[in-house]
Amino acid sequence: MANEPLAAPPDRSPAPPSRPTRERARTVALSVILAGTLAVFAWVANQHYPLREWLLFLYLRYWLFALFFSAACLSTGLRLLKVILPEPPRLGERLTLGFALGVLVFASGVFLGGLAGLFGHVFFFAWPSVMIGIGARSGWRDFRLARRHLRKFGPRLYLPHSLVEAAAAVLLVLGLAATYLLVMTPLNVGGDSYWYHLPIAEEYVARGAIRPFAEGWYLGAYPQLASLLYTWAFQSPGALFDHVMLSSHLEWALFLATLPGISALARRLLGGTRVPYAAAAIFLFPGILLYDSSLVTGADHIHAFWAPALGLALLRLGRRFDAREAVLAGILTAGPILTKYQGIYFFVCASLLVLFLTVRTRRLRPALGWALACLLTSSSHWLKNWVYYGDPFYPLLHNFLPSRPFHAGAAPLLNREYWNAQFILTGTFWEKLWATVLSLPTFSFVVHDWGFHGERPVFGSLFTLLIPLLLFVRPRPRARVWLMIAGIHIAIAVWFVTSHQDRFLQAMLPWMVACTVTALVLAWRTGVVVRAALALLVLSQVAWGGDVYFIRSHAMIGDSVLKQTVDLLGAGQNGKYDDRRHLHGGSFQAVGERLPEHAKVLVHQRHDRLGLLHESVSDTIGWQGAIDYLLLDTPDATVDLWRTMGVTHVVWWPDAGGMSPEELAREAGFARTVDQWSTQPADIGDRRLSALAPQPRNASIAAQPTRIAWLGCGGDPSLGIFTPSGLAARTPERKLTEDAVRSAPLSEIAEANALILRPGCSYLAGIEAQVGQQFARMVQVGDVSLWVRR
Repeated sequence: MANEPLAAPPDRSPAPPSRPTRERARTVALSVILAGTLAVFAWVANQHYPLREWLLFLYLRYWLFALFFSAACLSTGLRLLKVILPEPPRLGERLTLGFALGVLVFASGVFLGGLAGLFGHVFFFAWPSVMIGIGARSGWRDFRLARRHLRKFGPRLYLPHSLVEAAAAVLLVLGLAATYLLVMTPLNVGGDSYWYHLPIAEEYVARGAIRPFAEGWYLGAYPQLASLLYTWAFQSPGALFDHVMLSSHLEWALFLATLPGISALARRLLGGTRVPYAAAAIFLFPGILLYDSSLVTGADHIHAFWAPALGLALLRLGRRFDAREAVLAGILTAGPILTKYQGIYFFVCASLLVLFLTVRTRRLRPALGWALACLLTSSSHWLKNWVYYGDPFYPLLHNFLPSRPFHAGAAPLLNREYWNAQFILTGTFWEKLWATVLSLPTFSFVVHDWGFHGERPVFGSLFTLLIPLLLFVRPRPRARVWLMIAGIHIAIAVWFVTSHQDRFLQAMLPWMVACTVTALVLAWRTGVVVRAALALLVLSQVAWGGDVYFIRSHAMIGDSVLKQTVDLLGAGQNGKYDDRRHLHGGSFQAVGERLPEHAKVLVHQRHDRLGLLHESVSDTIGWQGAIDYLLLDTPDATVDLWRTMGVTHVVWWPDAGGMSPEELAREAGFARTVDQWSTQPADIGDRRLSALAPQPRNASIAAQPTRIAWLGCGGDPSLGIFTPSGLAARTPERKLTEDAVRSAPLSEIAEANALILRPGCSYLAGIEAQVGQQFARMVQVGDVSLWVRR
């Protein structure tokens, strides 16, 4: 017992922590350290570049709102697609068709919300939320199925499988990066967007509702699905910069949605062969990167968004001519119609196909379903115009319907201004027919544009060049390919006959790209020699259009948008944070900031009106049906008309540029009115802004009919006293002579209350000092000045 070892004392030290506990502690420690380092970094960075001014946060917000919009469209669209087609198509087609249906529902909801006067921040968040809720359960099931599909195939589902696919992927990534660099700056906004796409949205939001344009603004009666989407963007929290940039990102989101639609369309043309990077071929048509065919926050690429979905619906209809497929095709035919009048390209193609299928199958019910679906879906355009203006296509049917407003003499002005002669066919019937036939193979080799980039054709010609290959490949392409090619050429013919400007062809580009990819894939299978020739052809097209992106031809800024993007990103370094939020000098941002809350502004004889942030009226001649100063005898009559439209302020340009005698006659009536009724005019840049006074400066003068003294020389109208309409027709009430004017100018023009003077004429030397005793200079028009009697 004595030799037995003593027992060890019990171990009372705490047990080591378990492995999960150590991992959690390590995670907490790392998180605390990283949070601290992030806080230090943010504190230091904020000293040099305030975090609230980081463009990252601004653009992240635009992306999130664009995703909000996209989720709403996809959720409701997929749900609606299941109602129309209980038997769902394959995933790519389902997403393309569903998203397109969702965009139609989204725009229709904005339209109905506008009719109900619901516009505002609440509507901005509420309407997409409702749409997401409508399809949430069904969308969640689709998401889980798609996730399982992706897990099953893994990365090989979307990674390139060959050198050609890798090259296409690189081209797609580079092209998307290039286009987004254009979208990043609001200075990329195009001319038509400043003129009406965005101002329509701004006007609706300023009113809080969709209402008719009091002056009968013709552009306000255009198909305006794009403007309805931008109307939603203008209801978002933020300032003008944020509204414009969100609008640009909505266009960008729809452009992104167009690309997988092209792949789905190409797959159907190829009979099921996957072409995952087919959309890269859109950048083989370099015109898409050049003003004004690029993404400029307009309607052309929203118009093109419908092409893949409608193409799929029409091909499905050709395979199965029944009522459900016809309703789907009819709804999607209305999409382009609601976006632009150039939707007639698609409408003609769809109509001819439906007619052919009706005759072939002797089934009338699907045709009626297509027509009724198209008519009802498009009613937000034609029915609204019919109710508001008495003409479903106001003002185009003024010869047959009582269009209103439509003043006497509006018809010739409409014909002169509305139709652009540069892109209209002229000649005899046979000459027009031959020119149209010739345009089918040559449209991409001839420039049909404003000359921004000279006479170099940049649209892209692979579609046309590859069509002959389809006659010799094996296996022969199916009838659906030739059907698509025929539809494209029918659309080209309609384009050429109506208004053949290159940018309008962007609508058909997704169809062209899908056919181009089909031809490339079928020919590629032929052999090594053909592959080498195809590679050389594609590389030649890439080389030909490689510099198009860098051409400095943006009409609104007279330079490259890339430079403006660089300036935008670099302005923060110099602390010019506010400068980044201003649009180009042609916007009305500075004017809008000076207006009181409930102002309504008449914008005189200029197209642009973006930035007012208030209701407005345009008096631009030939683009509205209510105002013609030749028909308004007195300033009182003019103001009475303005007040019936709710006008409270007027903005005009004291330096008006060149004008014809007819334009000067109208300007005299306007100038007399603002002289008598303006109050405390303020110069804002090159513009002048004034509120309308409750009473005229001189009641007697304001009630006098306008009489214009024309004192000019050379090729001007003859010297004399004119009524406004008389000056437009160059027929004076009383003629004057140079000798009489030289000796006693004020007595010779005593009955005139407006004076148009060309002081450079030899007999008028020193006359400005004399007429300045009784007249005030109102407008400078080149070397001619317009004066009104005080």
